[in-house]
Amino acid sequence: MIFLFSDRVVNLVPYTYYTFKISACTNAGCLTDVRGAIVETKMDVPEDQSAPTVTALSATELLVQWQPPLMPNGIMIVS
Repeated sequence: MIFLFSDRVVNLVPYTYYTFKISACTNAGCLTDVRGAIVETKMDVPEDQSAPTVTALSATELLVQWQPPLMPNGIMIVS
């Protein structure tokens, strides 16, 4: 007879690697999978993005500056 168990892990950080290891125990002791399973959470929208600053340089030109978000939650796309 084979039993299947599952559980849900919540409140993980986006775009982060996690390692999960499972131990099976009886009165005789425990067996742990030393390799574990390595998984990465999906990317999400950036968090804590400050507003850009805009400075007029002339009648036809603006300078736009900004800082990267504190929590990029993935690979930032620069264009």
